[in-house]
Amino acid sequence: MADGSGVVVLGRVRCTHEADCPTLADLKPGQHLVGCCDRCQQVREVDASAWMAPRDRWSSLAVVQGQTACPCGCRQVTLQVWPVAPPAAAQPPFYRWR
Repeated sequence: MADGSGVVVLGRVRCTHEADCPTLADLKPGQHLVGCCDRCQQVREVDASAWMAPRDRWSSLAVVQGQTACPCGCRQVTLQVWPVAPPAAAQPPFYRWR
């Protein structure tokens, strides 16, 4: 779902078929993968480098969402694709926990 700001909200919705979900490789230059922690509500950029191995960069964003954790310890993160980077104050980034 997209709103007028260019932000694509993925929510916690799982795709019916994983092949229909966007992947990390589908992100365009300048787009940022951003998450919002369901516990602490911090908005942070996702450190996608953990998924950049050739086999992982084709992971659907639904899979990435399920493997993303917040530094506060919460493993429930809602992902969004933003056209700009989130505020730098929200550091460290979310990370892959699996």
